[in-house]
Amino acid sequence: MGNYWRKTLTARVGRRRLLASTGAGALGAAFLAACGGDDDESGGSGGSGDTGATSGLLAKVEDTTSKAKPGGNWVNPLASDVLNMDPYGVTIGSAHAPWGYSRMVIYKPAAYPETPQGEVVPDGAESYEISPDGLTFTFKLRGNLKLDPRPPTSGRLLNAQDVLFSSEKFKAGGVSRGEWFNALSPNSPIASVAAPDARTVVYKMAFPMANMISRFAFQRYQWLMPVEADGGFDPKAEMRGSAAWRLDKWEPSVGMKYSRNDTWHLKPTFYNTLEQPIVSEYAQRRAQFTAGNVAALEGIPAEEILPIKAEQPKIGLYANSFPDARPAMISFGLQEGSPFLDTRVRRAVSMLVDRETFVDVFFNVSVYEKEGLPVESRWHSHFAAGEPPYWLDPKGKDLGEGAQYFQLNQAEAKKLMTAAGLTAPVELPAHISAGSTQAALRQQEALQEMLQQGGMFKLPINSVPTNEFNVKYFNGGGLYDGVTLNNGPGVSGDIDNHITVRFNVKAAPPQCLFRVVHPWYTKTQSLIEAQRLELDAAKRKTILTDLQKEMALQMPAVPWPGIASGFSLAWPYHANFNAFTAKSTITAPSETWPGFWYDESKKV
Repeated sequence: MGNYWRKTLTARVGRRRLLASTGAGALGAAFLAACGGDDDESGGSGGSGDTGATSGLLAKVEDTTSKAKPGGNWVNPLASDVLNMDPYGVTIGSAHAPWGYSRMVIYKPAAYPETPQGEVVPDGAESYEISPDGLTFTFKLRGNLKLDPRPPTSGRLLNAQDVLFSSEKFKAGGVSRGEWFNALSPNSPIASVAAPDARTVVYKMAFPMANMISRFAFQRYQWLMPVEADGGFDPKAEMRGSAAWRLDKWEPSVGMKYSRNDTWHLKPTFYNTLEQPIVSEYAQRRAQFTAGNVAALEGIPAEEILPIKAEQPKIGLYANSFPDARPAMISFGLQEGSPFLDTRVRRAVSMLVDRETFVDVFFNVSVYEKEGLPVESRWHSHFAAGEPPYWLDPKGKDLGEGAQYFQLNQAEAKKLMTAAGLTAPVELPAHISAGSTQAALRQQEALQEMLQQGGMFKLPINSVPTNEFNVKYFNGGGLYDGVTLNNGPGVSGDIDNHITVRFNVKAAPPQCLFRVVHPWYTKTQSLIEAQRLELDAAKRKTILTDLQKEMALQMPAVPWPGIASGFSLAWPYHANFNAFTAKSTITAPSETWPGFWYDESKKV
């Protein structure tokens, strides 16, 4: 792997730190030229409060639903295929369930520029009640929840027996069933599911759980599938659901075609059809986008946003709401004899990370600011930067004593290493997945170099095949030597979904970064368990604040440096783009995508 950090990082001036200055590579030079000059702060007002009007680049983000008309075909390519269409028949994610299957409730999107708060609104359920003790959830299903009109469902109404069937199907084979059913794990909440009548479903809890209602919207858990999925049709290849889209055709490695569900109980989508071809090469997706054949393109690297806009000025440049994507982690091997069992060494690792420069470079902050485009950058704590309403800013005072360990301070890191008895460089492998994207590889290389600054560590990269990486490192519980770079975050949904997946030693399945509660981790584990059981939102927030402070002190893993608000590109004909933000990009097809519409007056 080439030394991206030294080859392409230009010197950052002003409030940006100088980390490397061996000149910009061809890619860096190209995008700086496209933006009109050197990367300094003299050319634009920048800052989170700037409107971007001085640049003349930004398109207006607006809700145009009142003008929307049904019609049109939306082409939205995918970088990779799914294994099958059965949400309980895949080992990762939920297949394309959000396109075709309902949930009891769905996340409420936020109108730009707000960030979703994780609130839910009824979906397959018309209403719900929660008992005061949090032990009983009673859902009343809608009376107009029509399934697919094609055989074998033939447009019948979804009923409580379908929900019971879905629950049993989930329990039998769903990848996340151990997080849901108490019979499979004593730390999981659902004790039983019953259907007193055709439109009523009752869930009994083994114990109360904080914000349990949001878990009914979460993509890893229960989807409402018809009983006909048991032999009436092949759920691995077809869908017969009740959500916003109907799957017309799936050709593996080729793509999917969907059509609008005109009988959807919420407001039907405006686009008549949705085409999702599989286009694995980013360059091909990019070319189709700039040609106008693709409405919007996900996954554009930050440094390419302005060059694409310069290449094709008719494309609209839209400001994003601040992202609440949860941080990946630099995790530690914690076998007997590991230097990382010493809290001082973990703190030293964190203090070698130049968060400000990392965010600037990989989120293009200075370049955007020079163009007068509004950018806000934040550092992650062990929670996502900006996670509403829990995140504590490591740059401020709220994180307490632990905030110091988020600051770049090589001299103090050296003192911590010496105090731990480590005077010679610690040489251990830095594990990464061979399946990492090019962008992820560059970030991993940058972090590797940061950790080697000052001569305290030698961390040669160990690139591991993806399947092996997932078993030994992502799900390895710290039972390895060295560090793991870019160890994925917990998932979207309630904050506990993130915390439990990566930090709850007692969770099932065991995706936690540890396998045992180390002495220095006892308080962290107790706070994790306490916040799960606290039904009072204000009291829970206090526990989560204490948890965040304790994790900053103990640094059980080092969170990814940070993130910045940014920009997306779309053709103006793709109306309502960025007007609403989904809590999860995975569930967006049934939460924000129905609001997109084809504005023929702005067609290419």
